[in-house]
Amino acid sequence: MNAIVSSEVPESARICCPAWFHKGGLSEMDMKVFQDRRLAIISNNLARLVIKPAESTPSCWEVKWEVCWSPQMKGWGWRHFSDQELAAAFGLIEDEGKSGYWMRHRYLLSSAEEGKYGRSGSYLNIPSPGTGHDGDPNISVYVTEEIRKAIAAILGFRE
Repeated sequence: MNAIVSSEVPESARICCPAWFHKGGLSEMDMKVFQDRRLAIISNNLARLVIKPAESTPSCWEVKWEVCWSPQMKGWGWRHFSDQELAAAFGLIEDEGKSGYWMRHRYLLSSAEEGKYGRSGSYLNIPSPGTGHDGDPNISVYVTEEIRKAIAAILGFRE
């Protein structure tokens, strides 16, 4: 399955979001899903998230992100995620995370892994919560049902 899908954030989510979540994550996201290659690209004009199998580490996922605050200012990074961490980050499974105890309590998160992600409901930051303003080296993504389905597809989860 190769699909290009547009994922729009519901109006109710735009009204109130956590202080650590950058409002750019509420912009409509375009998704390209290549299930046969186990690849997902989630992007808008401010940010891009690429999820694919890690070449150097079997049974891991390479999660790369890039954020653009202006033509002169960009930030990027990458992390390796296990299947379970990726599924928990996108809310596919209920898992608080193993190393994110302090993050969950400080930022009121439902799931977190230190240095990888923090999520409260559908509000996701990779690799961690920040200030919610330009200049943070993280990506904010509002995880819609379409995005959840895309990640489930590349993980091989059945609905």
